[in-house]
Amino acid sequence: ATKLDPAAPEPRANAAFLALRQRDVADARTHLLASRTGMPEQRTTESAALIGDVTLALGVVHTRAGAYAKGEAQYVAVAQDPRATYNLGMLYQERIAPADEGNGRGANLQAKAHFERFLDEASERRDLADARDDARHRISNIEAYVVAIDDGERIAQEVAAMEQAQREEQAARRDGLLELERRAKGAVEDAAVEP
Repeated sequence: ATKLDPAAPEPRANAAFLALRQRDVADARTHLLASRTGMPEQRTTESAALIGDVTLALGVVHTRAGAYAKGEAQYVAVAQDPRATYNLGMLYQERIAPADEGNGRGANLQAKAHFERFLDEASERRDLADARDDARHRISNIEAYVVAIDDGERIAQEVAAMEQAQREEQAARRDGLLELERRAKGAVEDAAVEP
């Protein structure tokens, strides 16, 4: 194993990025946190970019570890980066919506809003062309999902109304039959009493 200088944040960050590609969340987190402590006090354009990349990567680490609020906080911290907006969309669509005890509609709509904002923010970035295509596809899927949820809820309401109407109709028939039976018994009793 290679020993990395704790005062040099770039190699630690690179080691973290490699660990993330290998899905080693624990190792990535260790290297990311170490790279943050080694960042220079005086910010340069280069160090600011590295801080942004490290913050985004920490968001991914937290998200993969199931700490969604921490992941979201990291993405929000670098919200000026369109990649963070894309990651927020992914977080809401792929992690938060499925974990929702309801139908995930609200989380999916939040994801859609993040993807739409990403498309606006990343429109000029060639390096994000694939992510833009993916975001468009995800927006389309979310829209179809929301329509399906709305249709399902509408159908469920119609079914419930039909079932209620059927119960009321059955109760009215039962009451009608009981009334006919009561009248018939009364007629039989009246006929038996007459001499």
